[in-house]
Amino acid sequence: MKQDLKRYARMLADSGLTLGVCDWGFCVYRQEHSACFGSTTGPNPLRREPSTCASCRNFAVSAQHRAYWLEQARRHEAFLNEPALPTQTLKIARERLKEALAMSVRSTPHRRPRVVPAPSPADRLRQALETLTASASDRPERVTVSALCQLANVSRNSLYRYHPDVLRAVREHQGREVSAASLASSG
Repeated sequence: MKQDLKRYARMLADSGLTLGVCDWGFCVYRQEHSACFGSTTGPNPLRREPSTCASCRNFAVSAQHRAYWLEQARRHEAFLNEPALPTQTLKIARERLKEALAMSVRSTPHRRPRVVPAPSPADRLRQALETLTASASDRPERVTVSALCQLANVSRNSLYRYHPDVLRAVREHQGREVSAASLASSG
């Protein structure tokens, strides 16, 4: 790790940048972006502190800095539990806590979010058909292509063009509805 950091620092120096290393992060120093009002040679050591760095465009954190920021957050949370703190102190402590939490999130290694595949249009149509046919006995409305497509969020054109099996099932159900209605009226 140290060798990698040294090589990286040398590469930055060769390209005209300075790398500042501290407990709370890295400063990939460029004077024009410096929040600590550093000079042409590097960051200002008198103004270099976690809050100043956290608001600087030169600042970067990695997973190795996460423990520092989590500890800062823990300390500020504990401090906020102190009774009778002056309003200004509470305001500063809340700002520092918010900053520490944000930095701990930034320093968390990014994992790819797990992608949950969305149901296919065919699956949505089948599920919508099951829903409509299961509740058809509870409602007087017929199962229609429009109602099916609206519930499945699939266009009617798509149903007619790409899902003839589902369309056939709708028509069969509609045929059973008509037969049941005519039996009920003749009985």
